[in-house]
Amino acid sequence: MFLVAIMFTAWKLGFPQAVFATLLSAIVIDLWLIPPANSFWLRPGDLGTLLLFSVVGIAMAYFIHRQEQARQDAVTFQGQLQRLHKLSTHLLEEVEFEDVLQRIVTAAVEFSKADKGTLQLYEPETTMLHMVAQVGFDKEFLGQFKRLSLDCSSCRAAFQRQERVIIENVATDPAFSRLTSHFSRYHLVSSTPLFAADREVLGVLTTYSQKGRMPTDEQLLILDLYADQAARIIEVKQKETELRLNKQDLESRVREREQTLRDITAELAITEERERRALASELHDYLAQLLTLGKMKLKLAQQFLGSSPVQSERYMQETAEALQRSLEYARTLMAELVPSELQEAGLPAAIRWLAGHMTQHGLTVDLRLDVESLAIPQDQAVLLYTCVRELLINVVKHAAVGRATIALTVDQDQSLLIMVGDRGRGYDPALVKPNVVKGHFGLANIRERLAAIGGWLREDSAIGKGARITVGLSLLDADVQRPLRAASASDPADQVKTTQRGSSNQVGLPFENSHEE
Repeated sequence: MFLVAIMFTAWKLGFPQAVFATLLSAIVIDLWLIPPANSFWLRPGDLGTLLLFSVVGIAMAYFIHRQEQARQDAVTFQGQLQRLHKLSTHLLEEVEFEDVLQRIVTAAVEFSKADKGTLQLYEPETTMLHMVAQVGFDKEFLGQFKRLSLDCSSCRAAFQRQERVIIENVATDPAFSRLTSHFSRYHLVSSTPLFAADREVLGVLTTYSQKGRMPTDEQLLILDLYADQAARIIEVKQKETELRLNKQDLESRVREREQTLRDITAELAITEERERRALASELHDYLAQLLTLGKMKLKLAQQFLGSSPVQSERYMQETAEALQRSLEYARTLMAELVPSELQEAGLPAAIRWLAGHMTQHGLTVDLRLDVESLAIPQDQAVLLYTCVRELLINVVKHAAVGRATIALTVDQDQSLLIMVGDRGRGYDPALVKPNVVKGHFGLANIRERLAAIGGWLREDSAIGKGARITVGLSLLDADVQRPLRAASASDPADQVKTTQRGSSNQVGLPFENSHEE
């Protein structure tokens, strides 16, 4: 019965109280249960019995006390683990990265029973530790230690050693020799490195305590578990932040591209309308007048058919001449817009034909073709030909010279380069660019159309020193590779070779309403 009472006292009240209960029980047993009653006189055997009882009682009290203490520690540890789980869940639920970092520091200070804490993340660009969150420090401290080099403090030691560093006395530790004036009031500093999944150090979690009480093994274990979870969450949040920024950047780029496409679409619509008006003007000023003249001559021939056959035949001959000139004009117009050489012999041959045809407009073109065959998509060949034609038209209209140069080459980077140059008046490219805003679509239009197929345009000009305009297109682009491979795999007889073609009965076209610079 006395042993049961001692066990209950040790379980409920603790070991000191159980020792007292054991001694009290021995006195009661001696006084009441060992004869003579109500006397403390003991025989040697009775004394041994009481000593054995006391030893057994104290031993039982000690082991029960230790078991109860272990149970309480286990309950406390379980509670800390549950709290750790809740904190980790809350960290994952946080949306803002800064709030996550602040929660990590706050929880670390609570787990360690410290006074203050900091979280520093490593910046590879500056090779410094950047303080991203803190608890308990003032603005002056933050201003001095916002970024910390890796040559002092326990943070540096924890980062470089890749293990926890605990400093029990800041005032005497060499790691804080340069910072003693700032940290001397903190007796205990604990710095725990945060590891990424690849075991690279993400940063350092540091707690500061003024009481100088070493953390227990359980507290350090909890802190290690929390540091591991915090590092995983920091990685996840960093990737989420990076993905969010990339998404925003992509959305911004998409909006810019959409705006660019809208601008290009509007510009192409204006250009198409301008081309339509120019073509309509050319047809009206030349072809329509020829057809009208032929119609009038035909009516006159009908009027003189009975009275004067000779006069009627002359009018019919003049009608036939008007129709022939109309036919020649139509052929010339079609040839300049899309020459047959472009479809039958390729871009170099079409440029050769265009260079020869420009003599009818008072422009002699010196031609240098370094390649005689090119395998590029038809739509790109048509666009490049149109650009060269517009550049030659600009020379006729603005350069005030009678000679120009065309050079077609393929450089070592497999880029097709076509240069159109003259030694005429020249211009200042910086003064031409503002005209794009005002609606002038000369070189700007060419540049935009080239950009749509991955090409480019370069200007080299100065007032009084002529102009050199170079258009380029990479032959290694994905949309060009397929035709190149097809051309290289075909039989030699199928390869495109340039031949000079032309028609002596084609007439020149007026440029009064043609493309503007």
